[in-house]
Formats: sequence, structure tokens, C-alpha cells
Amino acid sequence: MKIRFLFSLIILFSCSNSGSDVQPSGFDIITPEEAGLNQQFLDRLVKDASSLPNIYSFVVLKKGKLFTENYFNGKNRNSLLHIRSITKSVSSLLVGQLINTTEMSEEEYIKPYFDTYWDASLHPYADQIRIKHLLDMTSGFEWNESDIAIKWYTQISYTWGFFFDHSTLYPPNTYWNYNSGGVSLLAKIIGENAQMDTQLYADKVLFEPLEIEQYVWERDGLGNIRTDAGLQLRALDIARIGLTVMNDGGFKGKQVIDEEWVAESWNPEIRLGGDLGPITSLAYNNLWWMGEYRELPVYFGLGYGGQLLLCVPSQDLVIVTNHNFELNHTVVSSHTEKFLTTCFKPLIDELID
Repeated sequence: MKIRFLFSLIILFSCSNSGSDVQPSGFDIITPEEAGLNQQFLDRLVKDASSLPNIYSFVVLKKGKLFTENYFNGKNRNSLLHIRSITKSVSSLLVGQLINTTEMSEEEYIKPYFDTYWDASLHPYADQIRIKHLLDMTSGFEWNESDIAIKWYTQISYTWGFFFDHSTLYPPNTYWNYNSGGVSLLAKIIGENAQMDTQLYADKVLFEPLEIEQYVWERDGLGNIRTDAGLQLRALDIARIGLTVMNDGGFKGKQVIDEEWVAESWNPEIRLGGDLGPITSLAYNNLWWMGEYRELPVYFGLGYGGQLLLCVPSQDLVIVTNHNFELNHTVVSSHTEKFLTTCFKPLIDELID
């Protein structure tokens, strides 16, 4: 499979949680000593996090308990933070639930969902594109994320018309190309199979079972939920999603996400190679990223400008960070690797050495 590898785009002061208006965390607390660390290391790690440019949050769960929770640059526990393309990973969970509970299949062809948009001269492979190809970024559509993304999210109101003006250059499943436009199509596919608006379905099968009460989910100019990016969550609720997926879809004794879908999604089907900071051997599947650090598997959602949801099952660890993405691209493109080098790497090193 040919791979077009893209990371240029995918890729201070601590605020306390004092005040009666701040909600409870919903998590038990684990001390550094119970986590196998010491307070001095944790203090240094948080100080290093606070020095990172434009960081908003740094939250860590260990053994399902809250290990450290920090906010910077005016944010706090109640702040709704843009997760950008981590939204894609959340949308994947909705698809998995539909596959588990309805007759929907990832092997379904997408053409019938978008009858009015296809053009035989532009889309010679239209009859071959399946839902699976949208989930794996292998649909074959012409799409240059680094050139299109800003316009796509800020200027295009007729989103699907704009997307289908791009041709299908390659047969599906032959070429990996990061494509937010293709993922946006999932809003219609989810809604039709759920027989309700995508946001209502997310409330029913994901947010309410996970006790996520506060969020904002943007819609495009056509009124569709942006399944590719646009979800805003509290950092603790991002961590809650990561913990649930890491626990094979279980939350507080309930099976919220289909266990088989989690296992399939975290199978490194598309091996991209390459590195993201200290994370190596990158792979992709079902809108989730995978890699390794010191031979430990790492599964993660990744959003533009330094939004990360990192899961390290071998260490029973969930890590969340958010950054300000509304800055010059040259600035925000460095957020992810700086965080991974400054916070993620030292934390894993300290745990396993």
C-alpha cells in the first residue's frame, strides 16, 4: 500500500481548581507513592508541563484513578476544550456501536448514502468505496489536508458538495491519505443507521453512559455534526473516554463500547512507520493512532495543535493534554512533540526504570 504520511497538520501558569463552581472530578485519587513514583518527580513533571507554550491541560489517570490534574493559561476543570481530530476517534466509537447493535457493517458501500453527489467522470471508483475505507483513510479521494484544512473548517459551508468536487484518484484500500473530508461523511451514515441525529445518538450510547454532561459539538454549514473535528470536552471527560476504551469498552461495570470493536480498532492494521516525537512504529486503524515507546504499545487520539488522548495499557495509564490551536501553524505544529518529549517520555521512563 502506498502511504502519504502527514503530520505537519495532525500534528503560564497553573490554575487551581479552587472555587465552589468547580465540579467534582468523578475519580478517586491515587498518590504518587501508590502509583510507584514520588512527589518530587511529580512536582518537577508538572513544572515542566507548565513551561510548555500554549498548554491548557495535563491530566493523568493511573489504575483508573486521578494521578495529576493541571490547567494552565486561564483554563480549569470546567473548561470545555477543543479536541480537534480526537473527534474522529470518538466518532469511530459510534460507528462501532451501530455495527454491534444494528445491521450496519463496515463493509457497506457508501455510494447509496450520497446519491446526489457522485459524478461518474470524477469518481470512477465510487462503487468500490466502503465505510471501512473512510475509517482507515484509504478511500482514494484526492485530498491534501495541509492545503485544505483551514479553508475546510472556516470557510466552506457547503461541505459535502465541496468534498465531492474532489475526484477519486486511487482504488480504495491502496493508498493511505489523511482526509478529514471523508470522515465528515460519517455524520450521515451514523444518523441514517441510528435513525436519529448523530448528536442524539452520541448522547444515548456514549455521553450519558459515561456521565459526560457538558460538551459542545459543532455543526457544519449543512447542519451536520462535524464527525471529523469540532467536539469540545472537559479534559477529565476526554480521559474518561480513554479509560473506557482501555478497559475494553467497560465503564463502572457496564459495557458501553463493544469489546470487539475496541480490539479491532487497536489492531495496527495500517502500518505507516515513522515517528511522532518519542513514539515510533506508527500505525492507524478505525480513526485511532497506534505506536510504541520503548516497546510498549501506545494507543492514541491526535488532534491538531497539541490535543492528545494517550492510552498505555501496560502501565494502566491515560494521559490527556490540550493546547491552544488558534495560533500560527508554525507555532502550533510543535505542541504535540514538545509535550511528548517533555511530559510523556519522562513519565513512562520513571515508571518502567
